Amino acid sequence: MTILTRKTLEQRQQLYATYEELEDYSNLTSDIMVKFPKEAANVLTALFSSNAEIYAHSLYWAIRAVDKYAIIDLMCCVDDVKMEDIIEAYNNYCGANADLKSDIKRRFPGQFGKLLGAILEGKRRPSIPGRGNISSSEIGVVAAEECMWIKTIWDPVIRIFSQYSYEELVYFARQHVDITGLTLEQSIRIETAGLYYFRRLLLKILQYAGDPTTHYAGMIQDALLSYDLKKFRSWSSSPNQTLTWILVTRSELDLKTIAQRYKEMTYTNLVDVVNTTVPESFKTIFVKLIQGNNK
Repeated sequence: MTILTRKTLEQRQQLYATYEELEDYSNLTSDIMVKFPKEAANVLTALFSSNAEIYAHSLYWAIRAVDKYAIIDLMCCVDDVKMEDIIEAYNNYCGANADLKSDIKRRFPGQFGKLLGAILEGKRRPSIPGRGNISSSEIGVVAAEECMWIKTIWDPVIRIFSQYSYEELVYFARQHVDITGLTLEQSIRIETAGLYYFRRLLLKILQYAGDPTTHYAGMIQDALLSYDLKKFRSWSSSPNQTLTWILVTRSELDLKTIAQRYKEMTYTNLVDVVNTTVPESFKTIFVKLIQGNNK
């Protein structure tokens, strides 16, 4: 565990390839599944997967369970991985007849499903450093689309939330206040009455756009609380699944910053909470992931 959690994904994948070249050794994934408890093995094998593969695996279980909450958590913050890579990984994971777009469309109808489908098209403009810093030439576009929003025509709303970069969404939210006197969050809550999951996805996208670090720290906080409350809907929404997804995919990027934000939000140390909350079978791996990034 110490070796794996201190390596980058590229180094871990090289280790994986070297392991399997050694005489008398079998498949590393199979060996891990045999030698470690199931929960720990799932985390360890995720360490050898790309972010796209981890997304694909999580999406598979969320779709299978028709777990709207898990789907929202996964799809609201697809930022540093290409959608085409997630789709390819999903289709490879599920077999020759799999199609992520069709599975989403079949399981999640209505405006919620349309927004998910639009996000899957992968048309969101790339993010750049410094959220909200876009050209003033966008003002005319924002004002025109604002009128469509007021009339509750959902196609422009879906386009904005699936194609605007996260920086542009922050800028759009600022313009919305100037035009309407309401925050964008307030308008979403007013206009989407009766469309709970559609509303939740819009708000989660907006939350991530405004502050990704707080977004992830909040998800970790909710996951850790779920262990105590036993309050999760399915395997895809289980706290160990959420923590695996966040801690593994963020470990090479900004886990140190997320852990610091968690401390600011809760006045507790993330490692201490994991040590006292997470089951023994995979607690050590989570702690090493956090410490490996912070040391």
